[in-house]
Amino acid sequence: MYTVKNQELATRRTAMEAQSLLDNIVTTINTAIIRGDGFSIELDLPESIHNSAYSVIINESWVYINVTTHNMMIFKSIFSGNITGTPVPGKNIVRNYQGAIAID
Repeated sequence: MYTVKNQELATRRTAMEAQSLLDNIVTTINTAIIRGDGFSIELDLPESIHNSAYSVIINESWVYINVTTHNMMIFKSIFSGNITGTPVPGKNIVRNYQGAIAID
């Protein structure tokens, strides 16, 4: 029983951290879209989410975070689908170049 409760708490904590990270990514991309051509901003992503590996996927007008160890995928819409690159753990630069968003 105690172990099950700990697992549930770990899953909830992971979900909360993943949601916070997703919100940060979406806000950063949307800010670059709104600010327009020439705008750039740094986006620092953690190496893990609550000690779990994760990946970020951008597909059309959605950003997804996949935490495989918890069998969890969350997603949120963004303003534009004109995005190249994918954020990775560590330092990323999000740039608006003539309305297209590049993530390096």
